[in-house]
Amino acid sequence: MLLKRTQKLTKIGADILCLSCNTVHIFHPKLAASTPVEFVSMIDLVVEKTVRLNLKRVALFATPVTIKSRLYQDKLTSVGVESFTLSTAGQKKYEKVLRAVVAGQVTPNHIQFLFKTASRLYRKHKLNGIILGCTELPLIFPKDRFSGIPILDSLDILADSLLSKINYLTGQ
Repeated sequence: MLLKRTQKLTKIGADILCLSCNTVHIFHPKLAASTPVEFVSMIDLVVEKTVRLNLKRVALFATPVTIKSRLYQDKLTSVGVESFTLSTAGQKKYEKVLRAVVAGQVTPNHIQFLFKTASRLYRKHKLNGIILGCTELPLIFPKDRFSGIPILDSLDILADSLLSKINYLTGQ
């Protein structure tokens, strides 16, 4: 289905294509190869921003599939950035938080779990940044409680990049 939509968007004259879901980036290489249109990778944009900010040790919060597929970790490693993820038990709890976000059933306990987990990772690994590698996560992640720590919101980074490209294409 994604391949057909990519081809359809190409046919009707799209100038830029992208995926707004980190996990679906598993298919990005195949989709990008199927079209001459620029097909932006949200993951590449996040990695590029990590490098621009000179972050060397980051926490990665993402779905279990994104983590298992190493969509971020391998690219981060290739540019000299270490990434740290939750333990298997932590990942299972985190997945429940994501499901609660999607279902619109977030509680203060979910937000507290994210805060405590991110804080523990931050201290334990002496991190200098946090990547929100799931587009639902920024809806509830307590960014304001991490003053002075760069929080890289993958969807914000994608949106900023697309707006810059559109402004360039339209001469604005």
